[in-house]
Amino acid sequence: RSCQPPAPMLSSPRVQAAADHLAARRGSLRRRGSPSRSLRYSGGAYDASAAAGPGGAVKGETYVNVRALSHNLSRGQDQKNFSLYLAYFLCYALLGFLRYDSPEGYSSLAWLEDALDDEYDAVGDCEERRLELGDDLDCYERFVDLGDVDKVRNWLQSDLPRIVTAVKSYCPACEVAVTRIAANLETLTDEDKICSDFSVIARASLFDEPNYETRDCAAANEAWRVAPSSITSPCCEDANLLRAAFAKRTLDYLGRDSGGYQALLDARRLEEALGEYVRVTLGFGDGLAQVIIKRGNHFTGLVYTGRWRDPRWLPGRARMINRYYSLSTSYPGSVALLVLAVVFWALEVVHEGVCMAVLHRAGRLRERLVSPVFLCLQLPSVLLPWVMLLVFPAMPQDWHPFASAVVEIIMFVRIFHEGRVVGPLALIVKTISNAVAQLGAFSVVVGGTVAFFAMLSVQLFGVFEEDYRSFGHAFSAVFMVIVEGSPFDGDRFSLAPAGAYLILYTLNFTIFLMQAQFYIAILVGSFDATREAEEVSDSARRLPPGFEALPAAGKGGGADPTHPEDAGRVGRWLGAVFAYRAYGKFIWEVLPPVIVTLTRAEADQAEASVAAGEKHEAGPVMLSRSQLEEALGADLAAAVMLDLGALCVNPSLVEDAVLVPSQGAGAASPLPAASETTPAAGADAA
Repeated sequence: RSCQPPAPMLSSPRVQAAADHLAARRGSLRRRGSPSRSLRYSGGAYDASAAAGPGGAVKGETYVNVRALSHNLSRGQDQKNFSLYLAYFLCYALLGFLRYDSPEGYSSLAWLEDALDDEYDAVGDCEERRLELGDDLDCYERFVDLGDVDKVRNWLQSDLPRIVTAVKSYCPACEVAVTRIAANLETLTDEDKICSDFSVIARASLFDEPNYETRDCAAANEAWRVAPSSITSPCCEDANLLRAAFAKRTLDYLGRDSGGYQALLDARRLEEALGEYVRVTLGFGDGLAQVIIKRGNHFTGLVYTGRWRDPRWLPGRARMINRYYSLSTSYPGSVALLVLAVVFWALEVVHEGVCMAVLHRAGRLRERLVSPVFLCLQLPSVLLPWVMLLVFPAMPQDWHPFASAVVEIIMFVRIFHEGRVVGPLALIVKTISNAVAQLGAFSVVVGGTVAFFAMLSVQLFGVFEEDYRSFGHAFSAVFMVIVEGSPFDGDRFSLAPAGAYLILYTLNFTIFLMQAQFYIAILVGSFDATREAEEVSDSARRLPPGFEALPAAGKGGGADPTHPEDAGRVGRWLGAVFAYRAYGKFIWEVLPPVIVTLTRAEADQAEASVAAGEKHEAGPVMLSRSQLEEALGADLAAAVMLDLGALCVNPSLVEDAVLVPSQGAGAASPLPAASETTPAAGADAA
C-alpha cells in the first residue's frame, strides 16, 4: 500500500515473543486492576519513565480511536493512489489497443489471400494439386511450406514480386513497401528498403505523428533505372524493378559488383546472388524480407524469416517462419490519450513522492524501499512503460505487441494489488496476497513434478509423438494436466501402450487429483483466514463498548468525512484529493505522527497486557484528549476530536485493553525523530 509501511501486526508471534521477553526481564507479572505505570509522551510518542498512577477510563472524558484515525488517513491516500494509477493504466492500455489495431490488420491479410487467389490458379498443397491437375498448374506454395534453399530462392525471385503486384492490382489505393529486415517503420533507413510506395518523415516530437508521404513513383522508378543504388529505392508497382532492386541489395550485401539495371535482371546472376543471400541470412538468423501494406494510417506487416533445421546433418534444409503485425500510426484521440497518460503518470510519481516523504518522517522509508512489492511490482510498473519507448526503436516491429503486452500485464497486476482499497475487490485481493508465499512455495514443488514427468514423457514417447519431441514441448503438455488432466488418446497408446498407461495413471493421480487440488485448498484457507482478520480489523476500528461518538463527529475536516449535511465536506474532500490536505495541514505533517503514535501506543498496550499475564490482541487504541494533544499538538488534536471524537459514557464497560496508561507531566514535540520510532507498527499503519 502506497503510504503505509510493510510491518507485522502486533498480534504476530514476533511481537508476542518480544513482549514475553520484556515481561521476563521485568521479573514478575502484575495483575490487571493493580496500579499501572503512567506513560507520558516524548516527541509525539510515549515515554515509560513516568511515575505510576491510576488507570482506567473517565466518564465524560473525550477519546479518539487512533487506529481508526490512521486507517482513514492512509486509506484516503491509498484510494487516491489506486485512482491515479488506474487512470494511467487505462490510458496506456487503450493507446496500445488502438495502436496495434488488429482488426484492420486481419482485413488486410484477408485481402492478401483474395489477391493470391486472383493471381494464382491454386494456393497451398501444390504437390497434391499438381498430381491431380498436371505439372503446368500455376500454384503458390506458402512460405512456411518451403523446405530448402532452392525453393526459398525461387520464392524471393518469382513469388515475392508477384505477391506485391497482386496486392497492388487487388487494392489500387493500397501502398506497399518491401524491406530487408523487420525494423521499426520510423527507423528504417533507405538502405533497408528494397522498394517503397511511400516515404517516412520522422515525428518532430513525442506528441507529433510521423508523416508518410506518397512518392512520385514515375520519377522515382525512372531515376532508379538510370542509376541503380542501394541508398535509394524504386516503387513497388513494377515486378522487374523489384527483382532488380533485390538483386542490387543482395549483391551489395555480399560485397559483389552489381553493374547496371539490365545486368541486375540477368536470371542466372540473380539466382546465384539470391541463393547466397538466403544461406548467409539463415546462418545469421536475420529476416529474409518484410512486406508492408499501407492503408491510410494503418500498416500490416508480413515478416518472412527462417532458420536452419540442422546445418550439419541437413545442409540446405530450413524451417521457414511467417510472422505478422498490425500498426496504426494515427487514430482519433491518440495525442489526447498520450497527453492524459503523461499527466496521470506525473501525478502518480508526485503521489509516490508524497508517500516517500510520509514514510521518511515516520522512519519507515527504508522498509518501503527494500520491500519485494516495491522492488518487483510498484517500481517496474511506473518505469517500464517509458523505458519501452526507448527500447522500441531498436526492436523488430513484430515484437512490439508482445513487449507491450508484458508491460501491460505487469501494470494490471499492480492495479489488482492496489485494488485492496476498493470494497468489492478488497477481500479477493487480500486473499490472494496472503496466499502468495504458500502458492509460490507449492508451485516450486509442482514445477519439479511437471519437469520430472516431462522427462519421462520424452523418454517414452519423444521418438514418435510431436507433443513430446523436446523437453520444452513435453513440459507444456504435462503442465496442461493441471487444468484438464492427461487425455486418453494419442499414438502412444498403440505404439507404446505400457508406457502410455503408466503415465496416464501416475500423472493424473499425482498432478491432477492431488497436487492441483492443493492450489484450491491454499486459496480457501487463505480466504477464511483473511475474512477473520478483516473482521478483527474492522472491530478494532470501531468504538468499543462504553463510548459514544460525539454529536459533532464527522465535522472536523478529516480525510474521509461521512456526514453529507456538513457544509464544508466538499471543500475538505477537494483539499484531501487535490492538495494532500487533512485537518487543515498537509498529509506529510499529519500522517507520520499518527503512525508513530499508533505504533508506540500499541507497543505500550502489548507491554501492559503481558505484564498482566494476558496475551495481547490488536484492538481499538483509545487516547484521551490530553494524550492526543501531547502527541499531535493542540490544533490537530482539536480537529481530530471534531471528526472522530467519542465520549466515555459508561466506564464500567470499558476494558483496560483498549486504553493506554495515562501520561505524566511534560511537554512534547508533535513529531519524533526518525531514530525514536520502533520498527513494528500496528495493522492499519502497516
